[in-house]
Amino acid sequence: MIRGIPNFEIYTPSCEQDLVLCLPHIINNDNPCYVRLNHLPGVTEHQPYTEQTELEVLIEGAETLVISYGIISQNAFIAVNEFNDSENQKIGLLSVRKIWPLNVELFLSIIDHYSKVIIIEDHFSIGGLRSIIAELNLSENLRKDFHFINFGDTPFKAGNLQAVAKNSKMDSESIKKKLLKLKGL
Repeated sequence: MIRGIPNFEIYTPSCEQDLVLCLPHIINNDNPCYVRLNHLPGVTEHQPYTEQTELEVLIEGAETLVISYGIISQNAFIAVNEFNDSENQKIGLLSVRKIWPLNVELFLSIIDHYSKVIIIEDHFSIGGLRSIIAELNLSENLRKDFHFINFGDTPFKAGNLQAVAKNSKMDSESIKKKLLKLKGL
């Protein structure tokens, strides 16, 4: 719903460090902002926030790219690293720090290097990154093999961030299992 409000910006930091790096830009922004607050410590190191790091490549990959945001980016980071180690693969990982408005030029330049794209998000199938990419696909004809992992249209059990991730099968172990299922893409 917030994406429909003109000039509204949506930030999705993946951990406490990422939040700290994004805050100066958010505070000094003239537009209204919504922040999916994540104050938990992370397992990733982040670059300072700029327009060119609104989309932050956390792991370079070859043929397949996982895209995520918020706390799920941290879980995806662990899962992708474990998957790459155990399967001798090189899946990339992109963390979306600012989901709206999406930096389309940067997004297209990053996904251009991949034939398969897996979006993992702790969101319903309507209104989140899946919807943004579907809209972008209509205007840009992306011609990518997209796969989406999200809540679908099923409500989730409320709780703290880690409990919601685990209950909704968005914890790192569940993500790794989902990547193994999608391995034969």
